Amino acid sequence: MIYYNKNIDQIDKKIISLLQKDASLSIKEISSQIGLSPSPCWNRIQKLQELGIIKRKTAILDPNKLGYNNRVFIFIKTSKHNKNWSEKFKNYILKQNNVLGLYRISGSYDYLIDVLSKNIKDFDIFYQNLIDNIEIFEVSSSFVMEVMKETTSVPLID
Repeated sequence: MIYYNKNIDQIDKKIISLLQKDASLSIKEISSQIGLSPSPCWNRIQKLQELGIIKRKTAILDPNKLGYNNRVFIFIKTSKHNKNWSEKFKNYILKQNNVLGLYRISGSYDYLIDVLSKNIKDFDIFYQNLIDNIEIFEVSSSFVMEVMKETTSVPLID
């Protein structure tokens, strides 16, 4: 895994910064803002995609406006630390459409699942299905009461 790519320069960082704010900007708009002609600008964006720095361009949706009234962080502790359990767990979670993220973490718990649900009943169905399908030692859930900061922007290292 590459942790920092030193092949990007200040122009690349300007492009990344603009795209993080608005990925729908045209090549023409980006190139005029950074003082580069469209063709080299497009080439740089292609390079950033090939390097995996730009993973994808996507729309960021508001879950509440789509009927998801709850966001829940589920903390999982397992007594099974073998590859078979881990693969079964991961494959099960990856099939769940309302899961925003799955993370293996350090500390008191082993995994963190970021889940959207329409309501408490919807979450309970998710929870019951999870414990019916996966052997789990301990589960703790925390409902998000207020989002105080949320961003998809990654700060750029100088």
